[in-house]
Amino acid sequence: MTHCSKCGHPLADEMKYCPRCGIVNKALHPGETGSEGGRPLPPSLKAFTAELEDYERLIAEEKKKIRIFPQEKAVLTLGERRKAALIQNYAFQNDEETILEALLFVKSRVSLLTLEKKDKRTAYWAQLWMVRAEEFYERGRALLPTEARVQKAYDEIVRDGRNVEAA
Repeated sequence: MTHCSKCGHPLADEMKYCPRCGIVNKALHPGETGSEGGRPLPPSLKAFTAELEDYERLIAEEKKKIRIFPQEKAVLTLGERRKAALIQNYAFQNDEETILEALLFVKSRVSLLTLEKKDKRTAYWAQLWMVRAEEFYERGRALLPTEARVQKAYDEIVRDGRNVEAA
């Protein structure tokens, strides 16, 4: 495990983007340039990640206050419901850079889920991210038909998503 060079957030091995600040992981990709060379994500993806981080902080605070017993049915907290709605409904710009970066961001989130405890909650989050990945994949194929990274990222998302959902 490594840490983001900008914000210090822990990153899973091979995570290209920090899920907190959206910057390329320079430790793993030191020589990259262009939109993936350590510059911030496109504006709509940056706004999405900022809002996502706010909900994740809220969820962490809620978990401190809520005690769930093993026999109880897992119910989403308010923060988790808001985070789920954001993942499902956020409107991303439909340009090549945003769609490719969004697909790579989803790949990093699903990859991070593979490190968590395999349970129904983790599978739920993986499924939400997988639905968005499918959307970005289809949009990416239409906008960037010759871009190999679209197919590669999607294949890795599907592989990791199946691993998480197998719980």
